[in-house]
Amino acid sequence: MLYCDRRPGGDECWVSGDPRDASMRIADAFLQCVTFLCSKSANGNLVWRGTAFLIDIDSLVPRGTETFLVTAKHCLFDKHGKRIDSLYLRANVMGGGLRTVKITSEWYFPDDASDVVVTFPVPDDSLALQVLPPRMILDDNAVFHYRIGIGDEIYVSGLYTQHSGTKKNLPIIKTGIIAGMPSEPIRTADGIGERGYLAEIRSIGGLSGSPVFVWLDNERALEEMTARRTAVIEGKLWPKRHVADVGKGTHSWNPGVMFLLGLIRGHWEPRFTIKGEIQNLNEGITVITPIQDAIAVINGPEMKKARLKRMRAAQRENGLVLD
Repeated sequence: MLYCDRRPGGDECWVSGDPRDASMRIADAFLQCVTFLCSKSANGNLVWRGTAFLIDIDSLVPRGTETFLVTAKHCLFDKHGKRIDSLYLRANVMGGGLRTVKITSEWYFPDDASDVVVTFPVPDDSLALQVLPPRMILDDNAVFHYRIGIGDEIYVSGLYTQHSGTKKNLPIIKTGIIAGMPSEPIRTADGIGERGYLAEIRSIGGLSGSPVFVWLDNERALEEMTARRTAVIEGKLWPKRHVADVGKGTHSWNPGVMFLLGLIRGHWEPRFTIKGEIQNLNEGITVITPIQDAIAVINGPEMKKARLKRMRAAQRENGLVLD
């Protein structure tokens, strides 16, 4: 049967299945949107590099969307800082099984030190990957108006290298809270300040590039969405994609709403000595790159030019000519 699932971003989304599934805190879409990023060793074995995920944003053409693959910039480099020649996605396939596909599209980088890169998705319709819709993407305006801040609950989905799956990808979910807001640049190991959130979550190798979702319970989400809807009616500035229909039935199935806050950058591991041996300690504080840094790359001049080129090529294939 069809039921309305408002967990991804709060807007109306009709899904085929058992509506009782919508009472779960985590929708399947939050696991199915991620894919595992890897390279290959000299003998052909996979070497894990991190996690990547797909997002949709509003297209350059009205009433359309475009899909992009997002991950952390440092996943494209080895431990010596050398750019990895060839990267692959290991993804589930519709009908079951796995497929490892080479990424052939160019990667686009930010103008600043932000740890994010974006490319176009692999052209393979057989891959079983969900795309996160525009309504889930938070900008600074939405973060402010939803009153998202320290203490809010977050969820991360991505690769656990010790149990990645042999017959299919098995992404995991990790939870935590926002521990710090991006009010000042964060000094990382390379000494460069980056804008980011701090989160109390024990990040691990493989989660780099993983999407981070912030959770609003239904009561708070309903209150904020009603305020947003009123603001639009009164002519106040508010992005349309964050205005949900809060009419009858909003509480029917869903315990709350999730938004895409950003992606995992990494964590701190200070060194200390035990019995003469140097050890690393995961402090449990993780840096989250805001998703708006990825949007800035997508809307930047280089990628915008590539988007227009792809769009014109697709329209020519369909017999359309741009004026």
